[in-house]
Amino acid sequence: MVDEKKIRVMTGMAMYEKKEAREILESAHVSKRKFVMNGVVETFLITNVSLFFIGLVVAMINPTQAEKIEQLVNTFTPAKLWQLPWGIYAAFVIIYTLIATYYYSSLYDRTRVDVKRYESRRNILKKMNDSSSNKKES
Repeated sequence: MVDEKKIRVMTGMAMYEKKEAREILESAHVSKRKFVMNGVVETFLITNVSLFFIGLVVAMINPTQAEKIEQLVNTFTPAKLWQLPWGIYAAFVIIYTLIATYYYSSLYDRTRVDVKRYESRRNILKKMNDSSSNKKES
């Protein structure tokens, strides 16, 4: 005979695995520092590549703007980093990094709670299977 509680636990685990398990179980095997670092670096790279392509599109559409962009890139030196527009870019990078770090840190904390819940359901299911197999042996 099939146990209703066992079916409910199995159904809940299957729904969880289908919807959210990939991201959440991925975070179960890495440290918080590594998870946050990977997230920040990944989104930082994607953002900068997107910004580069937007600059290319602007340069293709408006040739005079392309000359301004080229002149801006050619005049870059580390001493001029805090001058406009490099300073603005550097400030946004710092702010972005802080926000992304906070976001991925809180995401990791939320996923850890979900991983613990998933593992507890799996342990309940394992205990149910063990108890049902012990009853069959008796």
